[in-house]
Amino acid sequence: MMEKQSPMDRDFAGEEGSSGCSSFVYPEVKRLYECRMADPAFMELLKADPEGTLEKIQVRMPASKALSIAEECGRSGWDKNPWLSLYRPRLDLISAEISRRMDASRYKDPALYRYAQIVRNRIFLYNRIMQGHQNIRYFPAAIELSSGCSVQCPFCGLDARPLAGNAAYGDCGILWKEILEILKGLIGPVADTVPCYYATEPLDNPDYERFLSDYRKVLGALPQTTTAIADRDPARLRSLLSLIGKEELSHAALRISVRTKRQLYRLMESYTPSELEDVELILNNKEALHYYSDSGRMRLHHDSPLGIAKPLRYTIACIAGLIINLCDRTVSFVEPELPSERFPLGMRIYESRSFTDAASFERAAKELFALYVRDRIREDDLLCFDEEIRVSREGFQFLFSGDGKALRMGVNRVAAGCLESILQKPVTVKELSREQGLSAFVMDSVKEKLDILFQKGFLRCVPNAARQTTE
Repeated sequence: MMEKQSPMDRDFAGEEGSSGCSSFVYPEVKRLYECRMADPAFMELLKADPEGTLEKIQVRMPASKALSIAEECGRSGWDKNPWLSLYRPRLDLISAEISRRMDASRYKDPALYRYAQIVRNRIFLYNRIMQGHQNIRYFPAAIELSSGCSVQCPFCGLDARPLAGNAAYGDCGILWKEILEILKGLIGPVADTVPCYYATEPLDNPDYERFLSDYRKVLGALPQTTTAIADRDPARLRSLLSLIGKEELSHAALRISVRTKRQLYRLMESYTPSELEDVELILNNKEALHYYSDSGRMRLHHDSPLGIAKPLRYTIACIAGLIINLCDRTVSFVEPELPSERFPLGMRIYESRSFTDAASFERAAKELFALYVRDRIREDDLLCFDEEIRVSREGFQFLFSGDGKALRMGVNRVAAGCLESILQKPVTVKELSREQGLSAFVMDSVKEKLDILFQKGFLRCVPNAARQTTE
């Protein structure tokens, strides 16, 4: 005899495919997975009060099915889990879109693209954790529409200062569109990836959506938005979801940072699974995370890091280029670094300049790019190996090692002498040539080897304009 089904049972079962799961149930599966990953006590809650728990998180599914899926989500890996595999095509779509928008063909200046890859190679050498994340890219710019951040997360890797003000669209709407046009002219179509936040909370700015609308008109697409206050104003977030639209949402255009377990459940109560189907929840609550970046505010918690495991040394800084603050009218050139006493934010700030209008912004942006973008070594740049790179030598064979990656290079006597000089102290190509008594022709041959090491991330090249920060 067939067991009597409730309307919920019929709806759920009627949409399943031959594999037992389908795109129809994906939003509910995603929500169960998020609860399971964010809250170690979720399974006990679900077992103790299945109907009440499912109602709270707005999952419309038989309790027995929800329990089965939630248990499976915590036991199996992606390849073996039929429920988690529902996400695989979506993940592939996001990866393909990121690769398309960050492709070399979308950079006006090939040197800027090569520079971003050099930075990426270097950061990947420093930390094994980064090497498995192929979607990690370094944007050529970011725009801040506020001065500081209202959220003040205790784990903030950029140690964002408290909110001090916002750029008002009524005061700077024209300048905003001019800056976007200038960026498009300077860096090319890849400008449509430039995020409109950095050490800020995008939704702090009450005009954020107006700025985004202009962004789309000028650049043809929207950047990714990550907000930590999606629970404060559900009506506003629904309006933002509508503005972004289904297609761009499916490309990870909106992410929500979950700061606490309490906030997680407020989100579940405020939004249905379908509303957040294409929104990634970044589970930053301490119960969910195995580690935070050992940068910014987390460096204050070394002895008792928010009740979690010790933070790990990796940088969350994702800009290799300009940070533009429309509120303060400043533009800075920055580059990711491994967090340290010298670079507590996991970021080197080479130089900051003020601007007052479009012309002064364009002049500053062009000069900063010219001074600090490097895709190959110049004769006045300072060359060095930092302590994170290990160098060993056997005869004329050198082995350069990072955290999990290495490069073996055979060199001649002249190049070996130059490498030994760089290992002893920071030095420029010009100084090497003079010290070693090398002709320009011979030095060009040595420089080819040095450029290989630089481009693969093993050799540091500090632009001449920034030498005072190293010496």
